[in-house]
Amino acid sequence: KREGLNGVNYLTPYPILRRYSLMGLEDDKKKMFIQEIIGEMKEHEIEGLYYYLNLGFMASGIGDEDTSYDMIPFLSHEALGGIMIDERLDVLERLKDSIHSEERLASTLHQIGMVYQSKGDYKKAFSYYKEALEIFKRYNDIKFTMTAYNNIIDALLKDKRLEDAEGYIIDALSMEKQLLHLSPGIVIPNTLRTLRFAMEIKDRAKDKTTIEGLLSSQDFKILIDSLKEDSGI
Repeated sequence: KREGLNGVNYLTPYPILRRYSLMGLEDDKKKMFIQEIIGEMKEHEIEGLYYYLNLGFMASGIGDEDTSYDMIPFLSHEALGGIMIDERLDVLERLKDSIHSEERLASTLHQIGMVYQSKGDYKKAFSYYKEALEIFKRYNDIKFTMTAYNNIIDALLKDKRLEDAEGYIIDALSMEKQLLHLSPGIVIPNTLRTLRFAMEIKDRAKDKTTIEGLLSSQDFKILIDSLKEDSGI
């Protein structure tokens, strides 16, 4: 194997990598080292959470926003399940503070919400999703606005906050109704998910009239028919 900066092997075990990161290299050399490690990990298809944890710390510590942001999907990916979830959250929280682009921050907040949701902390998940949603809406990011709405609804329902979830369902469906014919490829997958939530709660909804009115809209008829067919209703 080739050796990286200053003779340190790219695939150095985590404890050594961590000590190396504290050796006081200049920031530009640290950045180069981080990029070399990432490149080697991708080449060898290495999925070592310890590496990503430490690379995240290193990147955040030198204000390397691009690399910090690149580490976030690795740290928040659902496939990692409950492995080292507290450590991952700690790093994600630190990375969040190194990101200055609002659009990137929204994505980061959303990813943190997903990790909290996988941990079963639905209140924290809701808080991060909500903050992300406001930024997505401000930047008119249709895809992630709809995704955030649905994740908020999911977290609220799992937290047994039916009335709060109901409000987000109404807002999401109202928005999706307007956008359905403008960006169907983006909107339809999220709309199907929102419709499932609406159909699930409509009989228990406080504002049942509004929910049923949205569900009976001709704009959603084909999608609802397909959901009913899939579920055997």
